[in-house]
Amino acid sequence: MNFLNPWYLMAALAALVPIIIHLLHRQRARIEVFPSLEFLRRMMRKRTRRFRIKQILLLVVRTLLVLLVALALARPSLTRGRAVKGHLPTTAVVILDDSFSMARRAEGGTLFDVALDKTREVLRCFGQADDVHLITASSPGRNLSDAWATRDPVRLLARLGETSPTNLATDLRGPLEAARGILAESSNPNREIYIISDMQKVGWEEPEGALPEGERVSADTTGENAAKPAGGPGGPGSTGRALVIDLGEADPNACVADAALRIPSGSDDLELEVTFERHNWSDAQGTVAEVFLGGDLLGRSVFSPGEGGRESETFRLPPFKGFSWGEIVLAEDRLPVDDKRYFAIPSRQRTVGLVGETYYVSRALSPEGGGGVSVVEIDEGAVNRLALARLDLLVVSDVARFSALEVNAIAEYLAGGGGLLIFLGGRVDVGDYNRNLLGRVAAAPPGAAATAAQVRIEGTSAGSAGGGDAATRSFFSIDRFDRSHRMFAKFKPDESPFGDARFYTFMKL
Repeated sequence: MNFLNPWYLMAALAALVPIIIHLLHRQRARIEVFPSLEFLRRMMRKRTRRFRIKQILLLVVRTLLVLLVALALARPSLTRGRAVKGHLPTTAVVILDDSFSMARRAEGGTLFDVALDKTREVLRCFGQADDVHLITASSPGRNLSDAWATRDPVRLLARLGETSPTNLATDLRGPLEAARGILAESSNPNREIYIISDMQKVGWEEPEGALPEGERVSADTTGENAAKPAGGPGGPGSTGRALVIDLGEADPNACVADAALRIPSGSDDLELEVTFERHNWSDAQGTVAEVFLGGDLLGRSVFSPGEGGRESETFRLPPFKGFSWGEIVLAEDRLPVDDKRYFAIPSRQRTVGLVGETYYVSRALSPEGGGGVSVVEIDEGAVNRLALARLDLLVVSDVARFSALEVNAIAEYLAGGGGLLIFLGGRVDVGDYNRNLLGRVAAAPPGAAATAAQVRIEGTSAGSAGGGDAATRSFFSIDRFDRSHRMFAKFKPDESPFGDARFYTFMKL
């Protein structure tokens, strides 16, 4: 025998009230013997015995009545194995945490395996007359009952093995609000919410009054207590009560929090800055971290930032060509999924060919002589297959025109995977670019619509304002620009020179 509302058993103490009243009002008469009243005394003795029996029966009835009321409020139910079956139709919402942290290792499996076992115990509490919803707690939560088109606890139990922990964060607030909505629309007399989670703080932003009245049990709760419903009767619109099955433990955990690439000034190498975090560590023991590049050990470090602390280490990456991959590996703990972090980076060793006005472009590519960029200057008229074969990028800056042989070489270079960057200028022959160069390098790929890659340069000039020199002609200016862009961050709003800039000729594609 189990009680769904055991606290109402305290009302059974009220059964002592009739007994106390009976004892306080019991009459004690003094006995006086009169011989003439002997026959009357015998008759009164029989009546007194009958009266006492009537009083005792009345006392028993009153006491039982109070006890039965208390038992009715406590909702007794029959136990079958570990499952507790209520006799009234129930609407229940089970919120199962399938977030990233549930992949932590536990005895005999993962924390999510423990959560599945608890969920099975809860589902066995209900029958086909009950309306059961199963909602996941990873963000965003999913109602598996709707996705599986069933609210039968037996069918939900059979399909429970299809779920697995995700790499998403916990969001208990969303599923809880959905559960409250489901229970508010239910007409069943019993309404219950079960939350099965490790109760990580990051996923438990509880608004005031969001969690219905209920109780909380720990992860080591087993047997009948683990499957004990916390529901209580409620009228229409009531959201019932909740039971939280807390699987959380303060396990020590280390993770690779971040990895960022940095470019040292004047160097051809890259630096990899790795940030580590540790949580719930009670000792000063360090954690070993290793960084691999292309399968080879790049470096090893021991970090011990303390409770909930962060620590960064910098590893210099040696020069390499093409793309390279790497990984950052920590000593494995109970949550191994965050003990590794992978990265892939392209080599910074680039060969860039410059044609035309090369001074400013070369300074921009390699401002301090490093940066992994090798600049090759090509004379105008000398662009050919041999010159382009060793380039990663060709930069054309204010070149007047290209010959047919140069255009063919550039087109073949681009078809082979090369890159082209064109800066227009005052020397550019717009007609030649449109007729020869752009018609080849911007040709549509096979099967694509011809208009998809049509490019044309148009020259635009400001109209004359009565003749005279440039100072008296009409001009174009910059009407507005995004002041929040970092390119303009160095200019103060009252010192911005862009509004005063005048443009008499410009080109557009």
